[in-house]
This record gives sequence, structure tokens and C-alpha cells, in this order.
Amino acid sequence: MTHALEQVSRERDAADATRRTLTDELVSLQARSARAGQARERLYAQLEDAVQAGLGGLERSLSATGLDVNRLVDGLRQDYSGAGGPFVPVFGPDAEDAPQFASADAARVTALLGGLERASLLQIAAAKLPMAHPLRAAHRYTSGFGVRRDPKNGRTRMHAGADFAGPAGTPIFATGDGVVTFAGWQSGYGRVIKIRHAFGFETIFAHLNATRVTVGDRVARDDRIGDMGRTGRTTGTHLHYEVRLNGKPVNPMKYIEAARNVL
Repeated sequence: MTHALEQVSRERDAADATRRTLTDELVSLQARSARAGQARERLYAQLEDAVQAGLGGLERSLSATGLDVNRLVDGLRQDYSGAGGPFVPVFGPDAEDAPQFASADAARVTALLGGLERASLLQIAAAKLPMAHPLRAAHRYTSGFGVRRDPKNGRTRMHAGADFAGPAGTPIFATGDGVVTFAGWQSGYGRVIKIRHAFGFETIFAHLNATRVTVGDRVARDDRIGDMGRTGRTTGTHLHYEVRLNGKPVNPMKYIEAARNVL
């Protein structure tokens, strides 16, 4: 009897020791799980803040030009929608196989991926739009878009672009990717270059001394296309720069200013 009691006591003590060890391990695992959850939460928060900061800036800059940003994104999504590969489920085929936190994590990951996709598409749109400045050298902004007094005859008329004055021969650059549709002489404009861009945009560079492109040329943003001059109807050496959307003149300064936050 005594021997049996001692054996039971030893087994009880061993069981208590095992229980304490397992309890300590459980507490440690719970602590590590909590720290992992906190780290995951911080990572998600940082990623969400970064995506929102980048996406918000792009949204505001492009919206400031008057463009329908959602329409831009929808159009680009159709052109850049290629995807594929084998289907490999993250969890088992049954919903019960996924951890309880998976649905919440999956929702946040999906939102992050959606934000990254939208930001990527907006960056593609910005790259296709004429949103750069046509000049790199020192110049003076001499006349803006809108109604003004004509410098030649003093009459009130619409000025469909922006004027930038500088020395003759100052390099002129394409403000976005496109195709040259005209390079030659046109009444009033003098020597002029016209470039067709995506989404119905066209840019016009007038009063040039020289053109460095021909009709049909594909140009990229920042390609040199001509030299500043004073040809055509002008009072002095300058670049007359226009942006047209579906044939209608729009204020080019909106796109130049938006480029500072996008490009």
C-alpha cells in the first residue's frame, strides 16, 4: 500500500510538472501570437498608409485637370488586364480549413492589392498624358489661357494656349508620348508641330524656328522636337503651347502643374 501511494504521488508530481510546463509553453505561444498579430497589424497599417498616400496624390493631381479619373482607370483596366497561372488555393478547399483571422486578413490584402492596381493604372495614365513642361531652359511665362487683349491689334480674343518667352533656338520638348500628325507651316502659327496622344489629347507647339520631327514619327516625353522661334503671327520670340482634348482647347497649365505631383 505504501509503495503504491508513493508511486501515485510521484506520478501526480510528474503530471503537475508537465502541466506547469505545458501552461508556460501555452502562455509563451499566446504571447508570440499576440506579438505576431501586432506586427502584422503595424505592417498592414504602414502598407495602407503608403498606398493611400500615393494613390491620393495621383487621384488629386489627375482630378485637378478635370479628367474623369474613374473612366481613365476603367479604360486602362481593359487594356492591361492580362493575367493567368495555375490556381493554388491559400487554404484548403473547405472554408472551415482557413484560420479565423484569414477572412479579415484576406479583405485587407484584397483592398491593398486593389489600391496598388489603381495606383499602377493611374501612373500608366499619367505617363500617357501630356503632363510635362515643354521647356527645360530658363524662360518667362508671358501669357496664359483664356480671354485676353490681342497683342497685335488690341482686340479682345480667346487665347487657346500658354506663351513662354526665351532666346531663339531654345530646345522644345514633347510633353508626352504620342505620334506627330503635323510638322510644317500653318497660317498664324508659323512653323508648328502637332502631336496626337492617348485618350483624345493633342498638343500644339507654334512659332518655332525649326522642327526636328516629321509626320508619323513616334515621340516620347522629353524628346526634343523643335527650337523656339518667332515665325507666324507673333510680336517676339516665344513658344505658343496648346493642349486640346477631343479637339477642344484646355488650359495647359493645369497639366503642367499636375505633373509636379505625378511625374
